[in-house]
Amino acid sequence: MSRVFFDASVGAYTAEEANMADLINDFDDTLFLEVVPQGQRDIYTSLKPYRIVQRHPNFPEYTVMEIGATELDHRVLASLFNAREAAEGKVGTLADRLENEEAAAEIVRLKARNEEREELRDKARFLMRTPFHTPTMDGKKFRL
Repeated sequence: MSRVFFDASVGAYTAEEANMADLINDFDDTLFLEVVPQGQRDIYTSLKPYRIVQRHPNFPEYTVMEIGATELDHRVLASLFNAREAAEGKVGTLADRLENEEAAAEIVRLKARNEEREELRDKARFLMRTPFHTPTMDGKKFRL
């Protein structure tokens, strides 16, 4: 997807960034993905333009993780899964970490598939409800 969303506090960000932000917040509702806007980046934030911040109501805000532009994928969720297990006192073996990475990749894949289905559902809903006899969508003309 190449859609670009706009949030006044963050600036423009892509659909992939929005999906990852949703997944992170679904994992823990006190975690938020922040994007440093392109015009406000310095040397350090140009290397790591993303960060995960925890905003807990009873504690001060702090940065959990800083993420590079090429690292914003399933590995972020896998790191959060591994950190949660470590905080719970579970000793993570290599097999556990690989399992967490596979689970995170599957979650990201399912989220993307769900987004595609919702988009197709919206298009079908538009076509079914349009009052026009020949609506145009994505450059294609449909005859109803």
